[in-house]
Amino acid sequence: MKKFILTAVILLLFIWTAFASQSEWSKSLNIAATLSQSKIKSGAVGRMTENSSLNYGVLINGELTKDNSEINWKNTLKLEYARNRSTIKNANGLYVSTPTWTEDIDKLVLDSVYRWKLYPKFNPYAALNFQTAMLDANFAGEAKAFRPIQLRESAGASTPFIDKEKQKLIGRAGLYYEHFINEPRGQNYNSNNGIELVFDYKNEFKEDMIFLSKLGFYSSFKKTNDPWDITTKSRKIKMEWDNTLLIKLAKYLNMNFSLNIENIDITESRIHYEWEQKLNLAFNYKVF
Repeated sequence: MKKFILTAVILLLFIWTAFASQSEWSKSLNIAATLSQSKIKSGAVGRMTENSSLNYGVLINGELTKDNSEINWKNTLKLEYARNRSTIKNANGLYVSTPTWTEDIDKLVLDSVYRWKLYPKFNPYAALNFQTAMLDANFAGEAKAFRPIQLRESAGASTPFIDKEKQKLIGRAGLYYEHFINEPRGQNYNSNNGIELVFDYKNEFKEDMIFLSKLGFYSSFKKTNDPWDITTKSRKIKMEWDNTLLIKLAKYLNMNFSLNIENIDITESRIHYEWEQKLNLAFNYKVF
């Protein structure tokens, strides 16, 4: 249970701040629960094996924004957590392997961007990005919550390409510093600094349909270890692209579609993109 304490604290602080805020703050928080189960029996001549799986998860999306003629301060919270258990029984009804629960997805992201509206198309900004996992599943032998924690601090200039009530596209470019805390033993996560280019898009097509997208490029000044050859180092351009489509089907039923793409170096052909695509029907509750 300890691994959920920090998540609960972050969520409660987000809710408390939202309720304590004045009218110039806009706020939203949606909590959704997912559950899926499947069972397949197959075989020949009456002897059948059984494959079954059970998956449950929680999706939390929150936004707290202060916007006036002088500043824009946008804070977002995104939590995706799901566990899965798969079992296989042979024709004699015996387990082929011991059923165990595994993390299907585990991601917690907090993003805060503060813009000063000095001119219509020139807004200096300062930003903080916090990323971690509630449970470190990669090092189960020494399981520890929130490991590692990635912190990315940045500052520069931004411009609103689209700034409508229901549709916004903000681009920003600046310098960043990325570092890690709470690292696993024997693992070296390289801190680095460099130039960032980020595009943040939001479109409320209808009251019950929202599309969110964030595309970021991070070009490092520092040479870091190459995963394709541990004996070499190089400068890298990292790409992070998160897309989420939220569709309200009924009062407490949502469809959530997400596509997340990441590549640690878009200039290197030997690096494969990490794709993560999910489509969920979820029981949803809108806190505010």
